[in-house]
Amino acid sequence: MHFPHATSAKMKRGHRLVVLPDWQGVGIGPALAAAVARSYVEKGYRFFSTSSSVAFIRAMQRAPHWRLRRFGHTARAAGTVKFHRDRVRTATFEFVLA
Repeated sequence: MHFPHATSAKMKRGHRLVVLPDWQGVGIGPALAAAVARSYVEKGYRFFSTSSSVAFIRAMQRAPHWRLRRFGHTARAAGTVKFHRDRVRTATFEFVLA
């Protein structure tokens, strides 16, 4: 079942992706997120993914089609992400084909 985004009917958001511990770190999560995002973007939607996983955020930074749109509660600063060990931060990325 798909529900429209609160502010845009042409926007989809991924917010929770779980990979079993034995399979973490081999790229399954980012590959699955990209496949889902690509399918929506090809249908004309904008697709965003938000995560607080440091490993997942770093994988998204390295991926060619993901663009950092928000880190923590402030706008991004030149596409950089800095982690603070005492705080949980989230990062939001948008999947783009261009």
